Amino acid sequence: MSAMNHYLISSDSIAQMKRRPILINVSRGGLIDTKALVQALKNGQISYAALDVIEDEPNVDEELAKLDNVLLTPHVA
Repeated sequence: MSAMNHYLISSDSIAQMKRRPILINVSRGGLIDTKALVQALKNGQISYAALDVIEDEPNVDEELAKLDNVLLTPHVA
């Protein structure tokens, strides 16, 4: 992780995505702003997220984990 790629996926970049994408992250958790992702999943900007890595591992954002349109895997990719 570096300052250049931290929160590469943010509310700004999510707003520029095509309609209702599926987001997959098997890279680094810090690439995605979790709060922005949760908001986008709730309001339908992002249709689904599959995450093998999350920000602040091993702690899982409770709000993210409760969403039906999220798949979390235990960093096995």
